Amino acid sequence: MKWFPRQVRVLALVVAAGSSAVFAADAPENTWRQLHSTDFSRFAANLRTAGFPEETIGLLISQDVTRRFEERERALQPSVHSAEELRSFWTPERREAWLQLRKEKNELLRSVLGIAPDVVAATDWVAANYPRLSRSDCDTIRMITEDYDQLLQRVLTQSRGHLTDFDRETIGFLEAERVQDLGRLLSAAEVIDYQIKRSRFGTFVRHQLQCFDPSPAELQTYYQLGVKHGLHLLAFGHRMGQNPEIQQAVDAELAALWSAERVATLKRARHPHYQTTFKLVDHLALPVAVADQIFDSHRQLDEDLRSMSSRRPAPVRIAVAPGERPDITAIQAQRSAERKEALTGFLDRHLAVVLSLLGETGLAEYREVNRNWIERIAAGTVVVFSFN
Repeated sequence: MKWFPRQVRVLALVVAAGSSAVFAADAPENTWRQLHSTDFSRFAANLRTAGFPEETIGLLISQDVTRRFEERERALQPSVHSAEELRSFWTPERREAWLQLRKEKNELLRSVLGIAPDVVAATDWVAANYPRLSRSDCDTIRMITEDYDQLLQRVLTQSRGHLTDFDRETIGFLEAERVQDLGRLLSAAEVIDYQIKRSRFGTFVRHQLQCFDPSPAELQTYYQLGVKHGLHLLAFGHRMGQNPEIQQAVDAELAALWSAERVATLKRARHPHYQTTFKLVDHLALPVAVADQIFDSHRQLDEDLRSMSSRRPAPVRIAVAPGERPDITAIQAQRSAERKEALTGFLDRHLAVVLSLLGETGLAEYREVNRNWIERIAAGTVVVFSFN
């Protein structure tokens, strides 16, 4: 029986909405019963004969296959409420059983549809970067990555982004187990390389060092020291990356491995204000040295602001007639005006440097991206930055 295009579109819309059991009243009576079959190959053939597009066929088959495997998947799905529960349940045997179940499901989809939906691109990426691996191994690596990413996401969802120490312990366990599972197929160096390219912390590190332009060896060293000191646990939650003590421990070890100049370059390139300026300078097609000069001027502005903040106000001399009290309000207003004048002077000096390096257009862009702190200083507020 050939379906009319409108009937096909109706069912496609219903499938997209998540229901394939019942579709619109436009469908002829008992048509679904005629089309559907528990034999997935026959079901797919019926849909093709009825004129359904491959995308809709893929959705319908995938939904039925998912339902068939749902109970077995649920039995192997670990709890992520605590690291202790996870350790006791997520054993190597259960992880292997989970992988085999995933493979069985994908093989079923491939046998019916020719491919397993949404897996080809990820598998091809692994094959392109690690050509020595078989197609089956590439598929296993993809599934390992997806499984651990989903477990980590469950931890984040349950914590609502506000991670407790128990949550971080769970995340640490999952990351360690991911490395162990990947290590069954990849060498130690390949595991690090893969994690840098594909893991959440790897993305965090690459973003943090985007203006540093590290060599592959430097990138690996930084990544490994980050994992060693727990920096990788800061790639999750609302306070992402905010732990100066851990960052200082990583930097201390780097200081013993790299030159002082290279460490100083790293710290500069990692600073949020430098990264903002670097992107603007790059957008204007100017040399990187321009970003360095603007950042140095910004650092000088910070030193001037800190110095002013730590100084005691100079005494104010006001003539007062005998028997009268000094006007405290006038004294405060005079001090506020002097303070604002000094702050504006510091800011103007910095912006003059920016103007000389970026020109009028660049200065306007710089003012826009840094509007918040520029306006606060111009209004007479001391804004202290962190350049450590």
